[in-house]
Amino acid sequence: MRKLDLDVIVLFLFSLIVCYESFRLTLGSASKPGPGLFPLLLGVTLGVLSLMFLFAKGFKQDKKVTPLLSPGSGKRVIMILGTLCLYSVVFSFLGFLISTFLLTFFLMSLSYPAKWIRNGIASTFICVFFYIVFQVMFDIRFPTGILGF
Repeated sequence: MRKLDLDVIVLFLFSLIVCYESFRLTLGSASKPGPGLFPLLLGVTLGVLSLMFLFAKGFKQDKKVTPLLSPGSGKRVIMILGTLCLYSVVFSFLGFLISTFLLTFFLMSLSYPAKWIRNGIASTFICVFFYIVFQVMFDIRFPTGILGF
């Protein structure tokens, strides 16, 4: 068994534990969900995705497994951690939309440095998606920031 398969199996087992423990909480109803509904949905999603990944990768041979922390990746890890710390500091000042756009744009630019337009469009869609989900659908208020939106 390859290391990849073991990782996916551990994720699947973890999803089963999450699903089992979520049933110990009340699930509620469709109109009034209980505290166990969200963990159940996350557990089911993790289980389905891990099984899909296991079966998709199970029939192919891995060409090369790269380590998570290669010798040159320390700088990138520090940049990502610094960016997340800066995001938490400027979140209330700049507001949700601006700070989240800058965060996603910077993080995507670390992975795809030459694709600025695509990174900007993807960051915009990510911000708008999360704005619609949390602000519009769930009525969760985020800081508006200096521009008032």
